[in-house]
Amino acid sequence: MHFQQGDVIFERIEEIPSEAQQIHGDKSQEVMEGELTGHRHALTGMHSVLFQLAMEKFLLVPEKAEKEIVVHEEHRPTELPPGKYAIRQVQTVDPIQAHKDEEERKRAVRD
Repeated sequence: MHFQQGDVIFERIEEIPSEAQQIHGDKSQEVMEGELTGHRHALTGMHSVLFQLAMEKFLLVPEKAEKEIVVHEEHRPTELPPGKYAIRQVQTVDPIQAHKDEEERKRAVRD
């Protein structure tokens, strides 16, 4: 199961990798920042926790939170039920670049 807000996908996962580190400080509520606009996808609740492992982010919405609401200036609020999520950015694949492998043809959708 997954939820989407613009170019961000919240994919339900069984476990957050044990090596992932909790994000603290100013970025602790920032899911993703738009590269072009500077707008950001942000958490509104006080109980959810963001984690990072290399370039990947993860989100824990605990049962006591009941839900997490993610906001962005250009999208409707997105409600996430309690659970663990991998946070991904929508990718496009350029079919014209067929001679390259799939990973080389992918690029992030920019919000």
